[in-house]
Amino acid sequence: MVKPYMAMAVQCGCRNARRREDIMKQVEYIGGLTDMCVSVANWELPVRLIAYPEAALQGWSCNIYHDVDHIGYTKKIAVEVPGEETDRIGEIAKRHGAYIVGQIKTVEPEIIKNRHFNTSFVINPKGKVILKHHKLQIVPVSNTTTPHDVWDAYTARFGEGLDAFFQVADTEIGRIGPMICMEGCYPEIARGFAMNGAEILYRPTFPEPWTAQGWWEVQNRARAMDNTCYLIAPNTGPNLDGHNTMPSLNGGYSMIVDYKGQILSVAPYSGEGFACAKINIEELRDHRTRAPFCNFIPTLRTEYYRCIYAEPIYPKNSFLKAPRKSTEEVIGIHREAIRKVTKKGIYLPLEGEVKQGKRKG
Repeated sequence: MVKPYMAMAVQCGCRNARRREDIMKQVEYIGGLTDMCVSVANWELPVRLIAYPEAALQGWSCNIYHDVDHIGYTKKIAVEVPGEETDRIGEIAKRHGAYIVGQIKTVEPEIIKNRHFNTSFVINPKGKVILKHHKLQIVPVSNTTTPHDVWDAYTARFGEGLDAFFQVADTEIGRIGPMICMEGCYPEIARGFAMNGAEILYRPTFPEPWTAQGWWEVQNRARAMDNTCYLIAPNTGPNLDGHNTMPSLNGGYSMIVDYKGQILSVAPYSGEGFACAKINIEELRDHRTRAPFCNFIPTLRTEYYRCIYAEPIYPKNSFLKAPRKSTEEVIGIHREAIRKVTKKGIYLPLEGEVKQGKRKG
């Protein structure tokens, strides 16, 4: 039996790392902030799950420092997991007897050299990394490698099954599926984790102005409800760089959502703090096995959906031979994909710009 416990989404500030040594300083800072938050959050029930936002450890160096290209970032700032940084985070996990879910940019030489990936991780209460997930979908302005960009190399190592792309950590407090940021915009990714057994989805961080426009809340609630999962969503707090201290570029509003899409707890501000709520895995499992509604996975008619993705849209292996060099290069691929779906008749072009494609079937 899994006794109810508290989950905590830490809304911490970030600093933009220029070298790996900067990450350790931020780990120490987050450790102290976590200690303070847990000291209050466990007044009701023990805190068993702690979640950190994206950029909590390295900041947004890969996006804001134009003198650091993909390979430069890989050599100077990306880290190995497990490694020194996650070992230190493991000490926080041991100190509180909790699982920790977080995100960091990693090197993966066993997949491909001179690349970095955006990676989520799960650390157990013994301080060990028990799962890594490589982000599957990114925005064009990101210079991170995805498995799709190096498809042949990635699938040669991990295959093409659910465990290759939607790894789930089977733990004593429930089964955890760790998404990252933009992945929450794609219903298929949350569904992939759910179809692989996830009971708790981790979805860290979303940027402004879309947090303020409601995307963050709508997507978090929908991904939880659609898949009958709890969802823990820490968002980044303010930028803490000394001469560049500024409000959050992500809007805060960290939250925890239950498996019916109801917000259990929210931090409705952009400063540092946390959201904390009770997780009842036994109640979720009871609902999943008995409820005829608000319980969608058992009613999937999968045959309907196979034809939707029968033909590829975005090209795989785009950066297998060499890493991305510029945002413009990626936007060029994105525009070509738009032309492709327009030609197929999925999108309609502006009148006079492109001849309208004819829809097949």
